[in-house]
Amino acid sequence: MYRNLCILSLMAGLLCACSSRGGAEGDSRQASQAESQPVAAPQAMQSSLAHADATYRGRNYHTTVMRRADSSLPMVTNEQGEQFVDNRIKLRVECGGHVVLDRDFTKQDFASWVDARFLRYSVLEAIVFNEVTTSGLAFSASVCYPQTDLYIPLRITVSADGRLQIEREELQEAPQDEPAL
Repeated sequence: MYRNLCILSLMAGLLCACSSRGGAEGDSRQASQAESQPVAAPQAMQSSLAHADATYRGRNYHTTVMRRADSSLPMVTNEQGEQFVDNRIKLRVECGGHVVLDRDFTKQDFASWVDARFLRYSVLEAIVFNEVTTSGLAFSASVCYPQTDLYIPLRITVSADGRLQIEREELQEAPQDEPAL
């Protein structure tokens, strides 16, 4: 009986040692696999280039808007931990061979019109020529959460002498259907 008890104790000890050793190896294998998993590279929007011509006060204007991802700007990280490269957008307005405006914009240029928390997690998505107004050439700009429909619409108006006016636009709600009577 004593002999059987010793053998059982020895077997139980070996079994515990083997299972704890296998667990440690399993843990180290999992840790090394986790370390070897590549970290996703920051995502960036495609570069874009757009031209538009407009007539304002009888003069012809040519506009150029160029967007490019700029890795020198602070990275934006969303709630899932994904990283995004922010954009720099160059707006150039020319008239009669003269440069009226040649300026780079980042989302920080809109900090006065966008809540600081929203700005922290957003990117400058776009600037596009919109229309000619009595004040000048109007461009629509948007600062948005990456890969979502959440954005702050802004309006940049460039006067004939290159002065800028920036304002936040209000989102217009889609018209609702009339209720059936």
